[in-house]
Formats: sequence, structure tokens, C-alpha cells
Amino acid sequence: MTATQLLRINIVNCGGMRDIMSEQESMFLQQALPLFRAVHGQGRATPRANASMTRVYNTTELFNTFDGKEHVMHLVAHGTSTKLQTGNGKSDVTTQSFTKKAVAGAIKAPEIIVSTACDLQSPDWRSAFAAAGAKVLIAADAPVSPANLAAFDMAFYSALLSQVRKNKSLIERVEASFELAKRHYADIHASGNAYAKFRLFRL
Repeated sequence: MTATQLLRINIVNCGGMRDIMSEQESMFLQQALPLFRAVHGQGRATPRANASMTRVYNTTELFNTFDGKEHVMHLVAHGTSTKLQTGNGKSDVTTQSFTKKAVAGAIKAPEIIVSTACDLQSPDWRSAFAAAGAKVLIAADAPVSPANLAAFDMAFYSALLSQVRKNKSLIERVEASFELAKRHYADIHASGNAYAKFRLFRL
């Protein structure tokens, strides 16, 4: 089994353009991920990530992003253990409504979902994403600060895109990258300093 050289990564900005923090993180990811290329020092070399961004303003638009066409979906959002806020700040996607859509076959998740939303590593969200076909969820089960999400994004995507990891499936590649990123992410925080812990779950 050969690792996919060019990963399709959809950055889903659930804050639309109304939430500054979500917009900043989404733009950072969209601009930084294509810098990882197949040939170092070659400005025209093929990137290892085809990064796109989708801005979401309401619940319908969020559901429409779940078409299963990418390898990795990165959800940039404000969340709780049962809700995900969309762009207008007034409409939420709940785990119940998400699961209902998934069971009906109206939405399809990619294999890998990564999120820097607060509290998204909950049993309810794991169950909801699994119902839509996701195989792996990477998220935190506590509030995530702007510094936390920036540090984790850099650690994880650097680990994922800096090497191909031949003869590994996408899930195996993501798991290996997460373990490397988790160590780096933990090490850069000062001793005794509280920070959001990200976890990887097979769904």
C-alpha cells in the first residue's frame, strides 16, 4: 500500500468571515500547508497538500461540506461537547442533528477529521462523526486557546506533510504523525503550564 502523495485537505471555517480567530487560523492553514513540497528547495515542486478553504455561515452550508471528497477535514469552529457554532453565531449544528443526517445518508465524512474547536473530543461527537463514515477524530476535550491551536496546527501538519511514510495507509500515516506532533506540542509548553490536550480516537 502506497501513501497518497498529495493530500486533499479542506479547511472548514465555521466562523464565516465574522469570527476573527477562526478566520486567522483558516488563512494560516491555507497559506502554510502548500509550503510542504515533494522536492525541498524547489518552488515549482508538487505540494504535499492541496489545501482548500470553505467558509460556513449557517447549518445548511456546514452539512453541505460533508461530501467525503477530501482526505482530511479540518474544522475551525467554536464548539461544545454537543454543539458546533456556525458563522452567524446564532445557529448551531448539534450532535443529534448531525447524526440524523448521517444515518439518512445525506452527509458523508472523510476518513480523517481534525478540529481545534473546544470540547469536540466528546463521546457524542465521536459517535456522530462515525455515523457519517469518519474513521479518525483528532480534537481536544477541553477549551482551546488561540495559542494552543496555533501550536498544535504547526506540530501536526509539519509531522504529517514533511514525509510520505511509504507503505502506510492514510490512517497509519495520520496516527504516526499525531504521536510525533503530540510530543512536540507537549514539550514546547512550560512546565506546569496548563494547555488543551489533543487526542486521537479511532472511530
